[in-house]
Amino acid sequence: MAPSTTVCIHLAQPQKYDVMTTFFSRYAANGGKWDMSVFSSYGSADVAPGIVGNMRKISAAYGKPFLQSEFGGRVDRASSTQAALVAYTKALKANGGQGIFYWEPECMSPFTGYNMGAWDSATQRPTVIMNGFTQA
Repeated sequence: MAPSTTVCIHLAQPQKYDVMTTFFSRYAANGGKWDMSVFSSYGSADVAPGIVGNMRKISAAYGKPFLQSEFGGRVDRASSTQAALVAYTKALKANGGQGIFYWEPECMSPFTGYNMGAWDSATQRPTVIMNGFTQA
């Protein structure tokens, strides 16, 4: 590993605060080292502030920056997925988050059955979901 490599610990479901804190406390107590805490979370706009708040609290406890490495929502509910993306991005900005990644935005039918992309299968172009990155 190169000395300048950023080591990330990636965990899913930061809404499960107790599970997250148990993992990080045990990892740190056993000599685990990392540079950034990274989380995956898929949720609606109304839960974004609380979930990102958990990310911030966990990261602050260990003095590590954090980001959301996975986000997504149903492509057939583009408006609500776009609203959730805006809510998460705003919450991350307000809490010192380093950024957000949309997980697999370019997937589309008939190539995959995954329904949480952000591409329109008919036009093979991005849906309004991706506008969420410019609205936060």
